[in-house]
Amino acid sequence: MTPQGFSFASTFNIVSGFYILFFVISLVLGVYVYVKNQGNSVARVFLLLSIALAILHFGEIFFSWSGFREDAFFFTKIKSIGFVFWWPLMLNLFLLMRDRNVSSKWKILLIVLYLYSAVCVLSFFLGYSHALDYIRTGNIWIDKPYWSPIGIPYLFMMPLCLFLDFWLLFTMHFRAKQESNVLLYQQTKVMIIFGIPFAALGMLMNIVFPMLGVIVPSVGHLFIGLWICVIGYAIVRYRYLVPTLEFASRQIFTIAGEMIVITDLQYRITEYNLAFAHTLGGPVPANTPLQQIVDGLESDFFTESGSLSVANGIGYISLQDRPVVYVNVKKSFLYDKNLRIGVVFVLGDITDLHTLNEGLERKVAERTRDLESAKTEAERRLAITAVYTRRSIVDVIESGGDPRTFAPKNKTVAVLFSDMRDFTGISESLSPIETVQMLNCYFDRMNECILANRGEIDKLIGDCIMAIHTDVESALNAAIDMRQALRSLNDSGLSSSRINNGIGINFGEVVAGNIGSSDKMDYTVIGDIVNSASRIEALTKYYWLPVLVSEDVYHCLAGRYAFRFIDRVLVKGRKTPLALYECFDYETDAIRKLKTDSVDEYAHLYALYEAGDFRKAGAGYADLCKRFGPHTYYDGVSKDPVLDFYLERCRRLEKIRDEGGLVSWNGVFEFKEK
Repeated sequence: MTPQGFSFASTFNIVSGFYILFFVISLVLGVYVYVKNQGNSVARVFLLLSIALAILHFGEIFFSWSGFREDAFFFTKIKSIGFVFWWPLMLNLFLLMRDRNVSSKWKILLIVLYLYSAVCVLSFFLGYSHALDYIRTGNIWIDKPYWSPIGIPYLFMMPLCLFLDFWLLFTMHFRAKQESNVLLYQQTKVMIIFGIPFAALGMLMNIVFPMLGVIVPSVGHLFIGLWICVIGYAIVRYRYLVPTLEFASRQIFTIAGEMIVITDLQYRITEYNLAFAHTLGGPVPANTPLQQIVDGLESDFFTESGSLSVANGIGYISLQDRPVVYVNVKKSFLYDKNLRIGVVFVLGDITDLHTLNEGLERKVAERTRDLESAKTEAERRLAITAVYTRRSIVDVIESGGDPRTFAPKNKTVAVLFSDMRDFTGISESLSPIETVQMLNCYFDRMNECILANRGEIDKLIGDCIMAIHTDVESALNAAIDMRQALRSLNDSGLSSSRINNGIGINFGEVVAGNIGSSDKMDYTVIGDIVNSASRIEALTKYYWLPVLVSEDVYHCLAGRYAFRFIDRVLVKGRKTPLALYECFDYETDAIRKLKTDSVDEYAHLYALYEAGDFRKAGAGYADLCKRFGPHTYYDGVSKDPVLDFYLERCRRLEKIRDEGGLVSWNGVFEFKEK
């Protein structure tokens, strides 16, 4: 029967008010996260978790309002649906947040938990109540717990799930710290800080106190609701889920290096990014026609009729008291379905290129005269190399005899290979004449460095140089001078694109002799030392290091030059690994000091890598990258680019090993192609 004085008004208390509030918040938050991240597995599970929590609070609302024990018992069944499924859903959520591809063992555990939860709910509805009796204190029902044989294992499932939840959170938190993932670090930090006290209070109020016979209102679920709200806030605030196109587009628009302007169909400016404002020296008044700012375009560029959806043009921005800025303008109309609503302009700054083109035009006549002089010099050299493809090396110079009679002999020399990086890309931006001029200028400067250090170019293979030195120190000095000369060439504006090269040096015994036919031969050197020098040079582009030398070079010059060990690799065609060393004496004082100061730490990280501890080594390389900062001429990597290389290699090897692909590891990396 209904207790005396019982009415709806009397049952509406602050606790039920909170349950109503959390019922609404749970549904709204779950739907909001799902709508913002449709198709995302984390969002789907969070929605289910929010629904479970809403069912729990729904049951609690009407449980507290019930006037009869039978009604209280019925709504206990209802709220049990949300309470029982809340634990496996929470575990499922954290597993997906840690790794979108949940492993098989975790999937099996989740299936078991979901099936058991379903059995528990079914047992409640079939009459196996978890409560022996209900008593009423004031306006609140208090249940006195009794656990059936079916429900007893649930007492173990709850702390198990709770333990795994926090274990996953702490795992994600520390991993985010190691990988410098600021968003995930902040997100998990918020979840942990609020989750520990809320979970503890919830378990204490709903489980521990009733088991001890302490009669308290069933308000533990409010703390659970608070924790779910915190999780939802962390997901929305720190955007752990897949970024939306709207979010990404806004970020790109704001930080893009190129100028971006949006206008209406009358070409009046409606919005622009920071790059455009910076070029103009300040904000642009609203509705300013873009044609008042950008001049020099075709007459019909700012007309809508007869224009293509996409158009390109070259113009310039000339403002009072500011230098002229030449721009490449890309125009594209904006559509809402089939309705044209505006225009977007992308303005690329080509001032440097325009200035360079003007300078090149002025130098064409000078370069033509230079080519005539080069032609004369080439004819002179052709007479010398009628038989030999190059001037003979030291034996020919010293003997004064007929080089065709020379028998092959063993010699100890230093072999230097140098190759220009991205020659194809550079040549595509130049005319054939400009390409020849650039190569001639480049080879002249490199040859000067080699000759000044008692060396000689053995052959030119496209943009590759092979040089021979009678001693190893002169070869290394030539490499240092070549890097410094290359920096000077780039500063002079030899090419619109920055020229870079790689240099590899090896030292040892070779065979020197005549190679070729009776009417065309070359006095050159062959052997493993030559092949290995070529391999070492080819590896410079993999490590982003300009100068690499062999172990023999290092042992000859250790202590006299700035060296550090780089790697031990197995290249194509060799059965024994090559030990690679970097020489960085060519670097600026600041960069050379950074590399020198980090030699010991770098050696320690390589030891970890060699021992197969890729995770710890990768974390160390990532820390070094931050300390070195951006490079002045290696765009997009650190001042010590090999750190970026090893960071990526460690991550890749760790992934391969986790997938079972790395059966054994001896510290030697094998290059299949080089």
